[in-house]
Amino acid sequence: REIDGLEVGPNDVVIGIATGGTTPFTCAGLERANERGAMTVAVTCNPRSRLESAAKAPIVLEVGPEVYDGSIYFSAGTAQKLVCNSISTAAFARLGQVQDRHMINVRAESAKLQSRAEGILVALGGCTEWEAAETLAAAGRQLLDAVLMPRAGSNRTPASPCLETVGPDGHAGLFEARIVGRGA
Repeated sequence: REIDGLEVGPNDVVIGIATGGTTPFTCAGLERANERGAMTVAVTCNPRSRLESAAKAPIVLEVGPEVYDGSIYFSAGTAQKLVCNSISTAAFARLGQVQDRHMINVRAESAKLQSRAEGILVALGGCTEWEAAETLAAAGRQLLDAVLMPRAGSNRTPASPCLETVGPDGHAGLFEARIVGRGA
């Protein structure tokens, strides 16, 4: 029902995570996503489980015995977290959300994120901290817009038109912004 409600289809990837590989909701979700043509991935620590069988791309982690008897979640949880971090890191890079090892599609909605976004602007743009703060403010605290603005020859208008042309891919947006900035 959840998979149907999300209108999952052939252009989607559904990842099911269950240490034992038997959680009914997770297994049923992957099975339904398969029926709807989605790419399915299982992350489990139990070989030959229902979840592994349901996935087109199963990832089965062999974590060995726990230090303490009675729980499989200490080592398994850590291993599964590493896999999830790797998947999300690869996805961000593949979607063009990373530039020179920096996340560039960040909404600086807190002081911590604003400071991080300004540091990224300094690193990528070779500007001062003050210039980074000004550019980020002019971009409505949208780091990707702030990164694209100077390349598009704009110091006030966010570079969203470049992204409208190419979609949310930051790399393509940077390329488009360079073209716009040259007046091509």
